[in-house]
Amino acid sequence: VFIAQLKIAHKLQKPVILHTKGCEQEIVEHIKQYPNTYLVHWYACEEYLKDYLTLDTYFSIGPGAGVESEVNECVKRIPLDRLLIESDGIDAIAWSNQQKVEEIHYLAAMQHIVEVIADLKQVSVDELIVQLKKNYECFTQKINATNR
Repeated sequence: VFIAQLKIAHKLQKPVILHTKGCEQEIVEHIKQYPNTYLVHWYACEEYLKDYLTLDTYFSIGPGAGVESEVNECVKRIPLDRLLIESDGIDAIAWSNQQKVEEIHYLAAMQHIVEVIADLKQVSVDELIVQLKKNYECFTQKINATNR
């Protein structure tokens, strides 16, 4: 089913969002066969990062930033123009911060993710926000271009 979806996305040039956890090598080998734009959700594996970077791949960084050492290392190695941010939902924010869902202030949590990434990338928060907006626009333009 996964291969069939990759084939359809490739044919229609529709970007694909991937959850690779535990299958990084297998997935990168498959997507190499179907050039496209990819977004990898909450990537936390240094081993195959270079392979994904050779493809048109973006990476969303979520509440694992600042918490998981693997995520932090990936953030350092992923070029600024390939980064996006995500929450992965309020439950993931609560999990990563070891808080109850009702204690989470969503916008403050997202701001914290931006601050952690800026620190890891050694750029200002403002510079990162500008770049994240550019990355989002670039990614969504690829989506919109295929809708014509």
